[in-house]
Amino acid sequence: MKLILDGSEIIECTKVIKGADYIDVYDGDMIISQFGGINDFSGYVLEDGEFSEPEPTKEEILEAKIDALTKLLQDGGLI
Repeated sequence: MKLILDGSEIIECTKVIKGADYIDVYDGDMIISQFGGINDFSGYVLEDGEFSEPEPTKEEILEAKIDALTKLLQDGGLI
């Protein structure tokens, strides 16, 4: 897999995580490059692969569990 920056710089990698305003580039389990504060991702092109989604944060996981529990309680008529 290759991450191409602005059509010129090429970074060989095994995984690229694309967040809301950042990109983390991996070789195996090691981060080899990080780019932050990105407003426009058009200068970052990934060849021979796809961008990965970041893992959910602990807060996002907890919020999803609370939402599911609330729905379960509402559907059961308990709240």
